[in-house]
This record gives sequence, C-alpha cells and structure tokens, in this order.
Amino acid sequence: MDAACVDEDDDPVVEGVVLEGAAAEKLLQRAENADLLVVGHRGHGGFANLLLGSVAQQCSVHATCPVVIVRDAGGDPK
Repeated sequence: MDAACVDEDDDPVVEGVVLEGAAAEKLLQRAENADLLVVGHRGHGGFANLLLGSVAQQCSVHATCPVVIVRDAGGDPK
C-alpha cells in the first residue's frame, strides 16, 4: 500500500467529504486520478429488487479507474 494511504501505525487513512450534486457524477469526478473506486451495490431507491444501483452502474461504466462494487453480506453491521 502506498505510504500516503496509511498512517504511522499502517492503518488506512480515510477522508470524509460531503458534496452537493448527483452522487455518480461527484464520485466519478473524485475518482479521476484514483487507482480504485469502491461503491456499494445499491442504495435505498424506489426499486427494491434492483440488483445493481444506478450509481454503481454509472460508476462501473464511466470510471477511468477500476471499480469494486461491494454487496451487503447480510449480517448486522458492527
């Protein structure tokens, strides 16, 4: 892992950012120079049976870097 991505204890560095606008558009803009984009498989939209959310789909099609789509394991989050 790149030294810029970990702290002195080798823990990943995570930055939270709040942006206004369309989620897919903002994620794609932020990922333009990224090595990897990670998104969830779907949100809480009106289509409960949708296998892949529209944001994940747009990111997977339009990202300039590899995209990992993470599915919920079905357990309780801790």
